[in-house]
Amino acid sequence: MRLKIRQRAEGVVKRFEEMLPAEVAAQVDREHFDELTLLVEAAIGDIYATAMHEVAKEMEALAAKYRKQERILMEEL
Repeated sequence: MRLKIRQRAEGVVKRFEEMLPAEVAAQVDREHFDELTLLVEAAIGDIYATAMHEVAKEMEALAAKYRKQERILMEEL
């Protein structure tokens, strides 16, 4: 997944670089674009981690609900 996040970040920065006027892009050092890539990668990674954490919490809640329903259905009448 880390590679996909890196590729997405590189794509965002490449598109940003393409949007800049040529004279402006020429004035920006490659190092600055690399730093921007790291920042975008970190932001995407944070969003991904947050989303996966929320999914995990939802799955845990669903599993708890399932266990509760199973206990109720298995009780003797």
